[in-house]
Amino acid sequence: MKAITQRMMDQGMIGRAIIDRKRKISSSVLAEQRAIDREFGAKLTSSALYSYYISICQNTTWDLLDDEKVAKQLGSTQRAVADHRRKLTKAGWIKFDKFNFKGTEYGVWFIGKEVVAANVAKATPKELNTLGIITDEEYAGMSDLFEGVE
Repeated sequence: MKAITQRMMDQGMIGRAIIDRKRKISSSVLAEQRAIDREFGAKLTSSALYSYYISICQNTTWDLLDDEKVAKQLGSTQRAVADHRRKLTKAGWIKFDKFNFKGTEYGVWFIGKEVVAANVAKATPKELNTLGIITDEEYAGMSDLFEGVE
């Protein structure tokens, strides 16, 4: 393991996003999007926050429950982020779990109505593949691990 990775793990939290990985999204919030919102005085919307979560969730050291940090990145208020996060959670668009194990903080981010509704923690490998959480290549490459598991 690289020294920088170990330092990041020692410093804070480790998160894992449960999301449709076939979408191939790996970028954070676009600078242009923030500039447009500022230029037109746009307020944060639930859909904009959801898009942000999708764009940043692949960063395993980013705490999506840190409303203050998210608000700073979006150029919004902590309260607005918290309010919209709660709305998205209540409507079943996202589910964020966070826990500590041996002094390290872990987060699991369930993003997308189908993923949240599927109760992914209890899903079979085939269901995970159907949902897009495990790509076809990953599923095929690990078929020996799933032998006998439907």
